[in-house]
Amino acid sequence: MGMSALLVNIYCLLLMSAFRRCCVSAWVATLPSGARHGFPRRKILSLSPSSSLLLRYRGGTAEYRQPSVFSTQATVSSSADSNASGASASMDSDSSKLPVQLSNIGGGFTPCQFGGLAYWDTSSVKKFRVIFVLGGPGAGKGTQSSLMEEHYPVIHLSVGQLLRDEQTKQDSPHRALIEQCLVAGKIVPVEISLQLVQDAMQQASAINGDQIIFLIDGFPRNFDNVSGWARVMPDTTAVSAVLVYQCPLPVLEQRILERAEQSGRSDDNLASVKKRFLTFETETAPVISTLRQAACQDNQWSVVDVRGDEPLEKVWVASQQVLNELIMHDVLTANAALLWAVETGNAAQYQQVCDDEWFATQDVATVMEQQEGTASPIGFISKAQLDFVSGKHVAVSYDRV
Repeated sequence: MGMSALLVNIYCLLLMSAFRRCCVSAWVATLPSGARHGFPRRKILSLSPSSSLLLRYRGGTAEYRQPSVFSTQATVSSSADSNASGASASMDSDSSKLPVQLSNIGGGFTPCQFGGLAYWDTSSVKKFRVIFVLGGPGAGKGTQSSLMEEHYPVIHLSVGQLLRDEQTKQDSPHRALIEQCLVAGKIVPVEISLQLVQDAMQQASAINGDQIIFLIDGFPRNFDNVSGWARVMPDTTAVSAVLVYQCPLPVLEQRILERAEQSGRSDDNLASVKKRFLTFETETAPVISTLRQAACQDNQWSVVDVRGDEPLEKVWVASQQVLNELIMHDVLTANAALLWAVETGNAAQYQQVCDDEWFATQDVATVMEQQEGTASPIGFISKAQLDFVSGKHVAVSYDRV
């Protein structure tokens, strides 16, 4: 072989070593055994096709779930519009015209880029992230919230259920007032609702950790609710989205009557549902409009309308789109943290983002050395793509040079 040919072959080998398509699952990895993590000495933890659990995410480590009839498959790539969430409609952005000042209820997360995808660094602010879930009585808030809790790393808190549970406690000082409000279709005072929400969040965080996404079902219902939230909750929570399930009254009435046959709820009757729908139209709808305007001032959260009278599967697809976008921020935050740990040789950070099972028999430094080699520059990352196999199984791939 001539010298020129030899030099070309060596150059090609160097290019192959310096440019390769990386694939790492942010929550659950399903990679072929020995899949590499970029440069020759930086490989992903070797996994068989049936292996799972690589990186942590907000709320803990997910278990692999095969996609069910409610499929959560989707793909997000850097070739698509990668802007972070914005409001769903263009509205007046003059905050002085808002009935309630809501500039402090968002996250304040640091904007970042990963392989061409814009994302918010969700590790930059230590708060509970919240999705408000709103809609008339019987619009599907509870059904969709239960599906999201089953398929995604979120916790569903129904303000209505919290109030009903409190109502059953013999020693509760709020029992009579809650009963009176529920039967009359009125809204319970915000001080009671927020205290129950705070207590539930703290209880959930004690079990699941403090980095949890909460679905707050049925709140805020009026301006007293939303102003109370803006006054009390911003230090510990960050609103990430508002999901509004829109449904006409005739459909709501039919659903409530069907639900009443099994629910045993004191407010599941035709008279109550009409009162509750009127309350929604006169008190909650203006709040939603105000939230829409506030979202125009903070592009880290948005208000999303979903047709609740569509078939269940179609409504579920719309709900997933909102959750997938929020999860993207967590996934890319975890991947960026992993690459930073590898580049700097930071064993503590490496352990924090990787699943504990990899350190069951060996210390972190040993595992890191065996799997990643010595610290070296990350290089340039491009063409990032997220594949949502399910709400708890997201694979990330990207090019590194």
